[in-house]
Amino acid sequence: HTKKSVGAVGFLSQERHDAQDRERAGGSRRLAGLAQAKERRKVLTPFVAELQERGGHSAVKALDLLGLASATYYRGKAPKAPQPAAVPHKDRVQPQTLLPEEWAEIVRLLTLEENSKLSVGKVFYKHLDQGINIASMRSWYRVAEKEKLSGDRRRQATHPPKKIPQLMAWNPNRVWSWDISKMKGERPRQYFDLYLIVDIYSRFIVGWRVEHTEVSAVAADMLTRAVTDQGQAPEYLHSDNGASMKSKIMAAALEEHGIASSFSRPKVSNDNPFSEALFKTFKYETDYPRGFPTLEDARDYVAAFVTRYNNSHQHEGIAGHTPANVHYGRVEEINTIRQAALDASYAANPKRFARRPLTPQLDAYVAINDPQQRTQQNINLSQTG
Repeated sequence: HTKKSVGAVGFLSQERHDAQDRERAGGSRRLAGLAQAKERRKVLTPFVAELQERGGHSAVKALDLLGLASATYYRGKAPKAPQPAAVPHKDRVQPQTLLPEEWAEIVRLLTLEENSKLSVGKVFYKHLDQGINIASMRSWYRVAEKEKLSGDRRRQATHPPKKIPQLMAWNPNRVWSWDISKMKGERPRQYFDLYLIVDIYSRFIVGWRVEHTEVSAVAADMLTRAVTDQGQAPEYLHSDNGASMKSKIMAAALEEHGIASSFSRPKVSNDNPFSEALFKTFKYETDYPRGFPTLEDARDYVAAFVTRYNNSHQHEGIAGHTPANVHYGRVEEINTIRQAALDASYAANPKRFARRPLTPQLDAYVAINDPQQRTQQNINLSQTG
């Protein structure tokens, strides 16, 4: 039964395709037939008058002899009725359109001081209750939208656009970035706060603290110790808009050390990329524990991480160097060793290389929201606008 059913379905499908083919073929033949009939009428129509004059036949008889339809013949002879010039749609009279004075009256009523805090619908019904009906409520809303009188008609607070932080660093200790992240404890709802300051050029961690809670004074003390350890203060300290970052205590510490502050824009996740990337590296370590039993355990783990990260982490963002080598100017020495190894490989097996291999170099600068790239984007937009 199954084989028969499948065969029947296949047969019906083929029949349907054949019918569609016949329909398409029939349509083509009909079009061809219409074209032939039109050409035939064009050729035979002049003979109608000749049969009337020479043969004495009536028009109906002549048409019958020639096989032409009388309705088609007379329709072709009748002059076409003159057509008025087309009026553009925008110039046509639309009976539903508001008159200019009606439009102006709706605007006047919407902008009355007594109506300034009322919605468009409330203004409409208020005047309808007074016996004033200018147009439908939808028309009132259309006028309000066109005149920018819709939406919340109360006074609204204005929020000027936040300044885009744009910082560039050509060497260490020019721009530092800092943030605070939670470290999970072993007990439910137990967390420790990790404070980290990183140099964005070298990726070197210049300061850190782990505490039970977030405290502005702790952050300010961490900054002071980092400045002391480095023997100099950075030009800029970048952070997000957290309470500790914008506290008066931190502002006083920045002023004391002559450091300019820079803040991320609210709800812009990539305005503090270096701190975010550092926290991800920290928490994605293979030995990162599920939770820390005590504050001292958390501090011990962070201390070991900072030492390992600064001195052993081959960072791809700084051409595979460690943050310490970049921060303390040992890059050229390492690059010399690397280039010698590459040259030896090239000399031993030159066919393996398309050209002499060169050791990767540090970027000329690093940036937060690179102003040079944004300038180039604006130039490109102005050229294509």
